[in-house]
Order: sequence, then C-alpha cells, then structure tokens
Amino acid sequence: GNVMDNIHAHIPHGEHIACTVKTNFLLAAGVSNWGIEALSLALHMTNFIEKNQRSNHSNGEMSPPIYCSSKFHQDMYMLTAKYGAADPMRNAFDGGVDGMEYKVHKK
Repeated sequence: GNVMDNIHAHIPHGEHIACTVKTNFLLAAGVSNWGIEALSLALHMTNFIEKNQRSNHSNGEMSPPIYCSSKFHQDMYMLTAKYGAADPMRNAFDGGVDGMEYKVHKK
C-alpha cells in the first residue's frame, strides 16, 4: 500500500503485518476492535455536531453522549460471539479479539 514504508519504519513487526492494499486514510490500532470503536465514536461525534449546527440550537446537551458502560461493552462482545464472530487467533467464540480473551479488553 501507499503507507507500507511508514508501517515498516514505525510499527513493531510492521514488515510482517503491513497491509498491501493502498489507502487514503489509515487508523492504526493495536487491537482491531479498539480501532473501530475509535472510528465509531468519531462518526458519532461528527453526526452530533452536524445535527446541532443544522438545528441552530442545542437540546441542552453540551457534548455528545459518547460513554458506553462496561456492561454495554461486555454485552456487545458476547453477542458478537453468540452470533458467530470468533477470535481466529484462539479459535474461540468467547468475546475475545486478536488473540486476547475478553477480560483483557475489559481492563
């Protein structure tokens, strides 16, 4: 890809994990789920800001509601496992991701 040289230079083991697909944008994350959660929060905040700008008034909220409880995260991880999402590195359907059990994510 068009960022491969930077991945090789700045990411440990980058020469083994760099994607070869070209990209215009890159979100680097040590754990895939953490990266998509960051992207989801950014999209949520962008939507919240645009919605409030279009309405020209605030509904009383000073900032977008972006906090999710630990219970919500646990339920989300366990539901994905229930419906067939596995951690392929451990061959497990237990809410774990990228070779780590759910309890690691919970921290």
